[in-house]
Amino acid sequence: METLDKNITSDSNKGLTVNGSITSYVQTASKWTIIIAVCLFMIAVALIIYSVKSISDLSNFADVMGQNPVIFVGKLIAFVQLIFGAALILPGIFLIRFTTSSKSAFKTLDQGDFDFAIKNMRNTLVFFAIYLLIFLITIGSVVYYVYDLRNSVSTI
Repeated sequence: METLDKNITSDSNKGLTVNGSITSYVQTASKWTIIIAVCLFMIAVALIIYSVKSISDLSNFADVMGQNPVIFVGKLIAFVQLIFGAALILPGIFLIRFTTSSKSAFKTLDQGDFDFAIKNMRNTLVFFAIYLLIFLITIGSVVYYVYDLRNSVSTI
């Protein structure tokens, strides 16, 4: 079994040194992260536009039909989509910073740029972990509310 010591060596004066294969992996990752960042921005913009249009359409429908619990749920879901869409801009920014910092770090051999790049990748992963938890809790809450609403309407 190969140990980490064969790939990364530590010198008390230099800190960590990165060999050629790890450099190649980080450069490949930086190429993919720019694609992911662009996709995140496109999804965020699409969700924001769709959510604003849905809220507007449901408001117009409410003016015609009167207030209805289904319209409220629709507005709530559209508002949640708006928040989740706007939140997707942040990891896109982190990924672009990772890409630019890692490319700069390998060009100039600057440890500060490399540290900044790794910090932004860490921020992206932390963001998505929190985002996933909030998303699951929100979806669970909406499903519970809709199920509860459906049961209360059917008993009337």
